[in-house]
Amino acid sequence: MNRLAAMPSRIVVRGANWVGDTVMSLPAARQVRRMFPQAHLTFWASSGLAPLIRATGVPDDILLFDGQAGGPLTRPFRVRKQLVVG
Repeated sequence: MNRLAAMPSRIVVRGANWVGDTVMSLPAARQVRRMFPQAHLTFWASSGLAPLIRATGVPDDILLFDGQAGGPLTRPFRVRKQLVVG
């Protein structure tokens, strides 16, 4: 199998809910970017963390959710149309 054929074209990274956790996860996010430089990288994160994530220059997009609305089981259903690759 051709290794390039197995490379993803889009990746969604579920961000942490807290500033400290987000800061600690940034090295891993940068590694994902290095491993898949051609992939469209989207962070799925709390709206309050968007400025921090955007400042890193790592993601291509940020898909936001209100950290106070719903819970971890309902959020994916509310944003499913945005997560579907079409």
